Amino acid sequence: MVSAQLENYDVISPALDDLLKNKISGFVQKKHYVQLFTILVLVTVIYSSIVFVKNLEKRQRSEKALLQAEKKYRDIFENAINGIFQIAPDGSYISANPALARIYG
Repeated sequence: MVSAQLENYDVISPALDDLLKNKISGFVQKKHYVQLFTILVLVTVIYSSIVFVKNLEKRQRSEKALLQAEKKYRDIFENAINGIFQIAPDGSYISANPALARIYG
């Protein structure tokens, strides 16, 4: 009886080893897929972060240029020796520079 069990073990053992190796191989392959997916996500996050920072810097430069242009316009408007004004479609004044205020008294 013991010898029959040993014979069965000798027959079954290689088959079980092959099944175990196949199972381990499947897990290794899944591990590689997970690692590849993780790298892909990491690259995507890094790329998105770089694009976000560049867009933020571009926006800040644009806002700074806009503020400078607005200051330049405001300085010209406020310091002009001629009267300058803006009116609404109904004829009411929206803004007027100090020179126009002096002209009108």
